[in-house]
Amino acid sequence: MPLEAANGFVISSPGKRYIRRSAAKEIQEREQIVWSDISTRRVILVGLLIDLVLNVLGGIGNSTLLRGAWREAVPHTPVSALSTSQLIFGTAMATVSDFIFAIAFCWVYVAIQPRYGPGISTATRAAVLIWIVGVVVFYIAEVSSGTTPLGLSVATTTWALVTFVPAVWIARELLTEAKETA
Repeated sequence: MPLEAANGFVISSPGKRYIRRSAAKEIQEREQIVWSDISTRRVILVGLLIDLVLNVLGGIGNSTLLRGAWREAVPHTPVSALSTSQLIFGTAMATVSDFIFAIAFCWVYVAIQPRYGPGISTATRAAVLIWIVGVVVFYIAEVSSGTTPLGLSVATTTWALVTFVPAVWIARELLTEAKETA
């Protein structure tokens, strides 16, 4: 919440900058509109759709484009050597992590709309933030621990960013539409 100041201005908490009272009130109203118009149910449903997109595109990338790199990185564990329960567990974990990415992305996108406005650039900011925090940081840890080779980590991280592009578009369209129809 902004703090009161003299001469028709208020101190805005992010960065402690001075803004007009009318601008501060407008920002507060936009925040209330965004949060009241987009329901948690809508965010979860959009998150499930984005989860599906991330899983399909991730599966395509890992099984086709990055197949050779994965085979080199994990030569001693052919898929046929894994049990059915291991394959199911691995698939479930990938789905759950992508769902967490999707919900986090939707939540961040809705949260930053009052500041940056609804649009593709705002959705892109949200996606890049989630990508850095969720994917880049994970693969830095993987490379640091020696679990995954650097080349494969860079390729997988890059492919993850590519898969976020349609997710950005879907979330922007569906979450912005939710505001307009509410």
